[in-house]
Amino acid sequence: MEIEETINKWLSSLDNKLRNINNKDEVYDYCVLVKSMVGNYSASIFQLSKQNKELSAKVILRILAELVVVFCWCIKDAHKDKIKFYSKNEQWLKKSLTEQRKFLKRSSEYFNDAKIHDNLEICEKNIKVLEKKGTDNLPNNMELCHKLFGKEADLNYLILFGQFHEVVHSNLFLLGRLKISGIDDKIFDYDLDDVTSLNLTCIACVYLVLRYIYEFYGMDFSSIESDYSRLKN
Repeated sequence: MEIEETINKWLSSLDNKLRNINNKDEVYDYCVLVKSMVGNYSASIFQLSKQNKELSAKVILRILAELVVVFCWCIKDAHKDKIKFYSKNEQWLKKSLTEQRKFLKRSSEYFNDAKIHDNLEICEKNIKVLEKKGTDNLPNNMELCHKLFGKEADLNYLILFGQFHEVVHSNLFLLGRLKISGIDDKIFDYDLDDVTSLNLTCIACVYLVLRYIYEFYGMDFSSIESDYSRLKN
């Protein structure tokens, strides 16, 4: 599959380039981690697609899309001012801590566990530190799309998030369309089952991550741009 092979080529090339970066700071660490997660998610998406498990692949693709949009927003323009990355990253951290606090509060209500209470205290202290600094809340996915894509935000939101809403949220309309084969219980969604579209959305996510990492480090992106332009048309 050419799209999968192209993604693997891109990620392998980025691996080699990142090894040669001298300033291995916090931004570098995030680039390496996100690159690894993107590679892991995309490999799972293609593997599930090959097994005719497109619904499961779409769930992972929706998760990948959120990671990509948040990270790209954080690193966008950081090549001009690295402080912007750290500021946006704190907004991401604030949201992560807030979600963790909700889970820990619920857990503490049902489990009398000292470790849970300790973690909740640490979480709340870290949130207070960010609030004292005046850290804003992380924009929602639609807002992030507007910040990344401008006039094309609505279309990109639909591609990256909207089309997967009913798959992620167990929508009854989706259940009404599903067909199950009597031989091996394979599930088919005849309205959404388009593997090519799924694969193109996946490569678009990988392309976005690489675009902003390459921009941050001032690396030549022309080869990836050429590959992507050819494959998406």
